[in-house]
Amino acid sequence: MNRIFELEAQNLQDTWSILYLFLSKALLQAHPDGESALRAVVRCYGGYIGASEREEHRKAGKKINLANFYTYPCTRFYDPRFYVYQQQLNEQVALFDVIRCPFARMMKLCNGEAEGKVFCEEYTAACIEAYTEKIAQVNVSEVLTELRDTHCRIASYYRPGNFGAGWQKDSFNSFAEEPITAELHQELNQASVIWHRSAEYLVQAFSRCEANIGWPEEALSAGIEMLASFLKMRASSMEQPMDLDFLSRNCALNASDPEAVPLSKQLYQKLLAVLKL
Repeated sequence: MNRIFELEAQNLQDTWSILYLFLSKALLQAHPDGESALRAVVRCYGGYIGASEREEHRKAGKKINLANFYTYPCTRFYDPRFYVYQQQLNEQVALFDVIRCPFARMMKLCNGEAEGKVFCEEYTAACIEAYTEKIAQVNVSEVLTELRDTHCRIASYYRPGNFGAGWQKDSFNSFAEEPITAELHQELNQASVIWHRSAEYLVQAFSRCEANIGWPEEALSAGIEMLASFLKMRASSMEQPMDLDFLSRNCALNASDPEAVPLSKQLYQKLLAVLKL
């Protein structure tokens, strides 16, 4: 049986997924070159997350390498439903098969495989590229949002030989590829803080990469209705009141940050109006 923190973390993941999906559909509807624009947005978002991870690791005194990227997430939160088969992980190499992914599941449930596939193909490479300042190479050869694929296959390489002389010590303890077992360091009670930040980065990416398009009001309103319906259903199933406290703990979209972009504030006010809060 899931604990309350686990259920809330799952709700945060799912509401983030819904947010991505309806913004993607709105962008594809409004932009003359929709898929290209969406890929640019996802790469922008991945860049925000990767740069934030790098900065947080620097502050914490951690070396910038793949082992730390995958075991000490700061601006990413791994949903308890997420399941990965680890083939190899060390400071230089990360080979993973993602077997179960709540994002892919939500895309399939909401007829968003095409939008989800764009995210899966672009995000990880952009994130790790920003985290390693364009040194690492990433290959994604299968994705769960592709109907014919049964897993996401992600291979990342971050080699000391690609550094200038003397810089390796900031990222690697040795040139040897000592295998490690990923032991994820994250606290469930930090899920809302991380997902709120992640959602704001997502909306920033849509806003700043495509600032000149006219967002279709009908698509945004339909997305907010979908988000509100999901939250009402979850509040009912968890036997909790649908109030501002529940919203803050279970919805990734949160415009309480005074630095939130206008689109975040607009969407959040729409959500409050639909929920009558």
